[in-house]
Amino acid sequence: MRNFTRKTQQLIVVALACVVVQACGDLGISGMFPPPTVQPEGDIEPNNSKATASAISPNATFNGTVTEFYDDVDWLKIHFTVPGTLAVQVTNMNTGAAGFDLQVVTGDSVVVRHEIRTPSVTGSIDTIGAVNVSAGDVWLRLSRTSFGFSYRINAVYTPGGVLTATR
Repeated sequence: MRNFTRKTQQLIVVALACVVVQACGDLGISGMFPPPTVQPEGDIEPNNSKATASAISPNATFNGTVTEFYDDVDWLKIHFTVPGTLAVQVTNMNTGAAGFDLQVVTGDSVVVRHEIRTPSVTGSIDTIGAVNVSAGDVWLRLSRTSFGFSYRINAVYTPGGVLTATR
């Protein structure tokens, strides 16, 4: 049998722990293991609730990750100075398909838009239809519906634009 260095032994233990955590997440018992303290690059934590949402500017881009290893949901907060319209573009940064659930939430916690999507390929962009926004704060709540995935959100804001209802 081959003798491994102490560092190699530690790496093997960490790799096995990751496999166990993945399996437990798939079984719905991931709470047995604490999440790692290191978050994916580009994902500002904590942003797991409306109260701890990451602030972004209108027409800004935000990179993040939602996964069973780190967190299941990311909240983003956008402040608008004048009414307008908001459309949200979500780019799948993964190598495979991963489902997501996106909600646009107003300051009084009303969900004004709710979309569940499964992007097909890496780099695919899903545009969530435009909604009217008032001056003030609006939140985006993005969660995974299948495997964890990395994403890029672009909040496309048109000041002064107002959608009208069609019959």
